[in-house]
Amino acid sequence: MSVSAAFAHFHASPASRQSWSALSRDRKTVVVTMWEDLIINGVYDVFAHVDLPRWRDTLGNRERIANLKFVRDNCNGLFKVVRLVAQDPTRYPRSVLYATPDQRTWILTSLDEQTGQFRAEATGP
Repeated sequence: MSVSAAFAHFHASPASRQSWSALSRDRKTVVVTMWEDLIINGVYDVFAHVDLPRWRDTLGNRERIANLKFVRDNCNGLFKVVRLVAQDPTRYPRSVLYATPDQRTWILTSLDEQTGQFRAEATGP
């Protein structure tokens, strides 16, 4: 599935091809992309991510920070996820092989508004 089709599953459309997150048309759901290989036991944590200097100041990260703040302030910390599978997880920048909507709801447990680093947990199996 394409990234745009996975976002559309949640009635969301990213602002650009560089977007890593989006708000649904009804403004009730935020959708965030997550790399499949970084989801470990239902937890996504990019606080120790080694590539932070490479993505910290990107448009996608700045939009994601705004959307995660919206999640925290307006959605009880709850959001949806588009899982991305990388063509080669060892290369940067990564390229998406395919995307899939994650049917679970995720909860934001921590956010650094300056860097965009965050931690989230899946709320179901």
